[in-house]
Amino acid sequence: MSFPNPMDPILGIRFVVSSSNLRESVKFYGETLGLKEVSSGSEFTRYDIGGMNLDIIPGAIKKEKQNQLAISLSDPHLVFEVDPQRYERMKWLLIREDITLLELSDLEGRNKMFFKDPDGNLNAILSG
Repeated sequence: MSFPNPMDPILGIRFVVSSSNLRESVKFYGETLGLKEVSSGSEFTRYDIGGMNLDIIPGAIKKEKQNQLAISLSDPHLVFEVDPQRYERMKWLLIREDITLLELSDLEGRNKMFFKDPDGNLNAILSG
């Protein structure tokens, strides 16, 4: 008996990196590397990389703590975008596995939950 894959379908992966100087990073990624900017604001700049997104965010983002999950939102992390209807199912599956979550809204007001893998690498699931 097989079970449906809870991550099916993943709508995309977003890479997030922090910058100590957003203006210099925008120049580097946009002008030096020639990445296509798809969105920007005072808190981030987003580039398209072959259908995936790279978000550059300021490094001076405060640390958040909830449910003993201390993270820095400027730490590099993977963001798995899922259909909004699958978000609650993913949340339930992670809680069922005793994975500590930190839920926030992203800059666009969508639901986002942070969690760490067994090695302590930061990941997030975002309602697409």
